Amino acid sequence: TATANAVAIKLRNQSMASELATAARIQQAILPDKLMEIEGYEWLARLDMCRAVGGDLYHVLPRPEGRVMVALGDVAGKGTPASMAMSACMVLLSTLADIGGQLDQIMGMMHSKLYENLTMEQFITLFLGDLDPESGRLSFVNAGHELPLIIRPDGSMEELEPCSPPVGMLPEFPCRIGVTTLGPGDLLAIFSDGIPEATLDGEEFLGIEPVKSILTEMREQPLLEISNAIGDAVAEFLKGGHASDDVTLLLLRRK
Repeated sequence: TATANAVAIKLRNQSMASELATAARIQQAILPDKLMEIEGYEWLARLDMCRAVGGDLYHVLPRPEGRVMVALGDVAGKGTPASMAMSACMVLLSTLADIGGQLDQIMGMMHSKLYENLTMEQFITLFLGDLDPESGRLSFVNAGHELPLIIRPDGSMEELEPCSPPVGMLPEFPCRIGVTTLGPGDLLAIFSDGIPEATLDGEEFLGIEPVKSILTEMREQPLLEISNAIGDAVAEFLKGGHASDDVTLLLLRRK
C-alpha cells in the first residue's frame, strides 16, 4: 500500500508538471516574439518569470490611422491564476487595439469584462499608451501601474503619473487620459514592480533610484545594454537568490 501510494503521488506530480509546462508554452506563445517595426523608433522588451507561468504582460499592437498601442501590465498574485488573467488581458488587448476610440473607452471596456470574470482578489495594474509615431504624441492611461519614465537627451526625467485605479479592482472605473510627447532622442521605460520591489526578505527592496540612475547614465547606449544593466542590478541585489516576482521591462527610443 505504501509503495502504491508513493507511485500514485509521483505520477500525479508528473502529470501536474506536464500540465504546467504546457501552460508555460501557451503563455509564451501569447506574448509577442518580435515587436513590430516603426520607422524612426527602436524597441526592446524582456520578461523574466519567477515561476513557470506568471502574471506580467506586454504588447505592442497596430492601431487605426497608423498609431501604435503600447501595453505593459501586472496581474495581482502569482502562478496559474495570475497567468489565466494575464492571458485574458492579452486577448482583450489584441481585440480592442483594432477598435477606434479613445484610450479611456478601451480601458473602460477592458475593466468591464475583467471585473465580471476575475476573482475577488484579482486585479491588473496596466499602462496603456497610444503612440502617434509621426508626431511623437503619446496618449496614455496609467491604471495604478509603476510610473513609466521618460529620459530626455539632456538627462531630465518625466514620470507618467496614474490616471485611474487598477483594472478590475473596483465596480466603477474613473479614468482620464494623460498626454506627453516623445521627441528625438527620448527614451521611454515601462516596467513592472518586480524591478523596484525586488527583495529577498520582504523588508529591503531595490527601489527605483538605481533604475533611474541606470536609465539616465546610459540613455544613449544600445537598448540591450540598458536592459542588461537593469537586469544585472536586480540580480546583484538578490545576491544570487530567486526573484520573488516577475521582472518585465519595455524600452522605447525615438531616434
